[in-house]
Amino acid sequence: MSRGGGGGTSLPSRSVCAASAGVARAQSATTSANARTASMRSRLSTVPAILFVNVSRYVLDHVVVGVHDLPRATEDWRNLGLVATDGGSHPKRGTRNAIVRFPDQSFLELMGVADREKLGTTAPAVLEMLEHHPDGAINWALRTDDVTTAHDELARKRLPVGAVRDGLGQRDSGKIARWRMFQVDEPGFPFVLQYAGPPTADPPEDGLPVRGLAAAIVQAISADALARRLAAAFDAELDGGRVHFSGGEALVVDEPREHPGVVGVELLVADEQLAIAQLRSRDVPAADGWIRDRRLHGLRVRFVVE
Repeated sequence: MSRGGGGGTSLPSRSVCAASAGVARAQSATTSANARTASMRSRLSTVPAILFVNVSRYVLDHVVVGVHDLPRATEDWRNLGLVATDGGSHPKRGTRNAIVRFPDQSFLELMGVADREKLGTTAPAVLEMLEHHPDGAINWALRTDDVTTAHDELARKRLPVGAVRDGLGQRDSGKIARWRMFQVDEPGFPFVLQYAGPPTADPPEDGLPVRGLAAAIVQAISADALARRLAAAFDAELDGGRVHFSGGEALVVDEPREHPGVVGVELLVADEQLAIAQLRSRDVPAADGWIRDRRLHGLRVRFVVE
């Protein structure tokens, strides 16, 4: 999956920006050449789940960022105000991670190689990506309450779904995280998972005042085509280039030169003035809400407010 370069200059910006710090406000002009953006929505879909019969509920859960040097990336993010309070190893897979949790239970995940030999056996494509590609977003996930039902629904829609398998995370705190998940072998699509318990750590008490992931930014050769496929697959509301899940969104943008895949995130800021002050204190450049800093390790980030 293609990684996003820092800066996001090919992506659209909000038409109204917060003074001085560039925290994006919730309005945007729609253009045909770039991403179609709509006004910032509530993180819950405007279509009630009860209108659907036997349809799974999907929530934007997390975005994975692959990095060469996990300790350095974790420290860089901390210096930006994205503080990891969780993380550890995937003993069955051969990777390590650091997790930046948000109050709405969504999170950002930094991932690096822990056991090269094991990862080369369990997921050689992931090893190749983590070792030989630039740092950046590599995957995204939707959370559901019943992964088996979700798997069967997508299979009935003739989507290429992999088998449901168990996942396990050994946290550095000593806690164990368990989940069940499956992949959707469709360019630009997320994987789907269900957790066996609550989060293994709380959000940080310091750092940037982020409430959660507002949207995953996903690039495609045809933004319109991918947005329609995502909406149809996950029974989501489609509004231009925005796909509204039961919780959270995907913002799909045109990028015909790159392989389809996640490249960034929109982060929902809880306190605009505090975010402005913290960005200034860290000398972080921003315009129209876009945060441009090499310490993001390739992740495109835009702050938005409701």
